[in-house]
Amino acid sequence: MITRNYVKILGREPNQNDLTYFLNAGIKEEDLVKKMLESQEHADLIKSRQEVLQTKQSLKDHQLELMQLRAATADQKGIIENLSASVAQKNYALSKMHYTLTMLQRSQASGTATNPELNNPKYKGTFLDKLFKAFSDLFE
Repeated sequence: MITRNYVKILGREPNQNDLTYFLNAGIKEEDLVKKMLESQEHADLIKSRQEVLQTKQSLKDHQLELMQLRAATADQKGIIENLSASVAQKNYALSKMHYTLTMLQRSQASGTATNPELNNPKYKGTFLDKLFKAFSDLFE
């Protein structure tokens, strides 16, 4: 009876001192149950159980928050990658535009008398001069 109630109420087997105490006291089963339910050990068990339940709920809440943060992080990484690709494309387009503008300015300069080397009849021109001349002839 003592062992059965101990396991049922306190969740453990009674030790030798507990068995000796309750056997020597000659207590009834109802009084034994009442005494066990009013004991500090039972109160501590109930308190521990409540703490475990609160901890489990807190763990679930934190797991949910972690999942949300991971999803948000993945979304932000995707946005950053897309923005980086966009910046790279913009920089490439700007460099092409700058190159084209530079070439256009050089070709316009080569057609004017401001370049003394071009006015020299012995000057044959650089490769770029020849290339721009060919392009300008094509577009005219």
